[in-house]
Amino acid sequence: MERTQRIPGAKSVHHVSIRAVDWDGSLRLYRDLLGMEPVADASFPDGKRLVRLSDREGREIELVSADADTETAAPAAGAIAHIAFAVSDVAEAVAVVEAQGLTVTMPPTEIDINGLRATIAFFLGPNGESIELFREADRTSGG
Repeated sequence: MERTQRIPGAKSVHHVSIRAVDWDGSLRLYRDLLGMEPVADASFPDGKRLVRLSDREGREIELVSADADTETAAPAAGAIAHIAFAVSDVAEAVAVVEAQGLTVTMPPTEIDINGLRATIAFFLGPNGESIELFREADRTSGG
């Protein structure tokens, strides 16, 4: 079996993003019933909404309004918008993804959602799943 190049600095699943068709019901489930704490909350001019919720171990679920299109290419249909993997260097990770012949749908991009600063990129997995490469900015040094 041929071994493919690994993405250097790939750490763990950072978060799973869920398309919230029932926004209030989703908040009741993840925030109220399961006890996840909001860590980021944003509303956008086009009416889209995003809330990131963290469990006690620091694992996160991101709720995005059902009409939100965070990727530049249509991901597979369903409740899961994307799966995000924490990496140490998004640009380096994208280079490995491209070398493997996978389709990058969003190049490395700096984001700031109400103080949650990160570098992200998206690509499509072999089943059409949308995968995010995610590196949160250092909170102490600003980079």
